[in-house]
Amino acid sequence: MNIAMNRPARAITCLVTLLMIAANGVVQADEDLGALHAAAKNGNATAQHELGLRYYRGNGIAQNTDLGVKWIERAAIQGYVHAQNDIGAFFHAGKGLPQDFRKAAVYYSLAAKQGHGFAALNIGGLYMNGQGVKQDSAEAAYWFTRASQSDDPKAATQGKIWSERLQERARRILERQEEQERNRAQQTRSEFEKGAAAAAVFMAVTLALFGGDNGAPASASPGQKWEPYDICSGWGQTLPACGG
Repeated sequence: MNIAMNRPARAITCLVTLLMIAANGVVQADEDLGALHAAAKNGNATAQHELGLRYYRGNGIAQNTDLGVKWIERAAIQGYVHAQNDIGAFFHAGKGLPQDFRKAAVYYSLAAKQGHGFAALNIGGLYMNGQGVKQDSAEAAYWFTRASQSDDPKAATQGKIWSERLQERARRILERQEEQERNRAQQTRSEFEKGAAAAAVFMAVTLALFGGDNGAPASASPGQKWEPYDICSGWGQTLPACGG
């Protein structure tokens, strides 16, 4: 009988306990956020970056993209590598900041030189596409290689993939250049052959008009045998008029 009468009391006690736990969680979250704010205001770059991300994403705080970017940018200016890559990404994509490939390249470069894998990947992409920097495949390959050597497995994997793609692109470009050279050489040869053929025809006409009675040039030495020029001999066999 006593157990039955105590059930409502126990239910109320459990509910109160849950409310207390929830309240304590909110209080703890508020305290953590307050400490994060204090550290960020005191110039702690890591705290500034974390606080900026929370504002940018609305993580445990009302979302405020502009304020988030400002805090992340403060950390980036202090040289915090993750913040530098993030600001580069904001400029790159035009999210949170006006799109500016040149500024993106500056921040990516700062982070990449500190060993940030994705920053190296990103600056490599800008060099490959000529965005914000002069297009430079060699520079792109260098940064993709740096990314492939990163401690970050994802950045390393992507760096390797893009290094291979760039190598394949370079191979195809080289093949096209070689083909163009061959075509130019063939065209030059064809033009030479056409000129030689015209010269041969001119020579034949000249000899027919001004040659000696035996068909040899008037300037031929006595007894010298003259053979008519065979336009279809040698390389001339390839000419259309000779069945080439």
